[in-house]
Amino acid sequence: MKIVAFPFHDWRKAEVEGFRTRDLHVLEWLARDPRVDELLVVDRPVSRAERMARGGKPATGVELARQDVGGFGGRLTSVRDCIRVLDIFTPSVVGPIRRRRGWWFDIFGDQRTVDLVDWAIAESGSGPVSAIAWTPTVAPILSKDRFHRVVFDSLDNWLIHPTLRANSLEAGASYRSIMQVADTVVVAAPASRSIFQRWRPDVLVIPNGVDVDAFSGDRARPQDLPAAPIVGYAGKLGHRIDSELVRDTALALPHVSFVFVGPILERRAIRPLRHVPNVVLLGDRPYVDLPNYVRYFDVAWIPHRVGEGETGGDPIKLYEYWAAGRQVISTRIDGIDRWAARLCLVNTADEAVGAIQVMLSGVHTVDVTVPEDRTWQAIARRLLGLLVGGVESMASSAPQRGPTPASHPPRDAD
Repeated sequence: MKIVAFPFHDWRKAEVEGFRTRDLHVLEWLARDPRVDELLVVDRPVSRAERMARGGKPATGVELARQDVGGFGGRLTSVRDCIRVLDIFTPSVVGPIRRRRGWWFDIFGDQRTVDLVDWAIAESGSGPVSAIAWTPTVAPILSKDRFHRVVFDSLDNWLIHPTLRANSLEAGASYRSIMQVADTVVVAAPASRSIFQRWRPDVLVIPNGVDVDAFSGDRARPQDLPAAPIVGYAGKLGHRIDSELVRDTALALPHVSFVFVGPILERRAIRPLRHVPNVVLLGDRPYVDLPNYVRYFDVAWIPHRVGEGETGGDPIKLYEYWAAGRQVISTRIDGIDRWAARLCLVNTADEAVGAIQVMLSGVHTVDVTVPEDRTWQAIARRLLGLLVGGVESMASSAPQRGPTPASHPPRDAD
């Protein structure tokens, strides 16, 4: 079986920052399934403006072929067993600066980009090819005369995401187009399903997961962690963090360290936390080290905004916390109520304070075992089943190809 994948997060960027998201976790597991002969990953095209500012090197590996189409350069690279990456380099300068993320929609609609994708597909030989995509920007390429089957697995919903919704008009048109050609549309949480059902009723919810082995076992305590007790958060810091809730909770518990491990995406969004003495912003850390931090959280939490500020996704960190054996407190974000018996749900800072005090006392303990269907291996199998012929498969018919991803350094998560 041959698959063309259009991730939201570029393979070449993940090589530097870590394979931290649903799309890249799934790609790693797909590549290890013996039913997959070739996996072609199409990265977002890189403009000349981006290359001047950031470098924009191609994926690391063995170069297989190059092609030029009207000034657009394509490079095909073998990065792992059965995985090839297509990097596309364009001469664009003004468009990316003026249009920002809107340019992503423009560039995938450019015929030269489409031609390079077709060239890369042809390089793998003849035979049916299926496609899986995680971003609406690639709508112009997801044609039924190009692919045997198309699965669209939506990540953050561009219609409600606090940052991405600036391009909601383009995203909406692209979503409508994708709904018409995709054999299956998948989302990670009910909120996105409700939105997409305006275009088609059969949207499938497949939540996120975790590599359990990557977060279990004994770990060395990082030296930059403050003294216990620690209430910890592992993930990106931006608009979805309810910074007022965090501030008020931390001020009410001055003897507790509130530790945040992850990159700061929007500094303005976390400004209320800057001068709270027991809030510790460690910043981003190599993802190979993240389980070391999570294992030393006395309590793990998800202090996300409810309603305005939600992204339409399913927090991967919940399953990572459980894999590390942590008790979890969360706000009532979309879809979290299904786990009400296995974590503590709070609405206000007062409720968060009370829940933290109870958890630190050791009185409140619940099952933190990761459900079998909340692993990346199980999720990749389900998606592969949809790509094969629309039947979800929860059991592998053969051993995975090579070592499992869990045997490698763990990957970062949203």
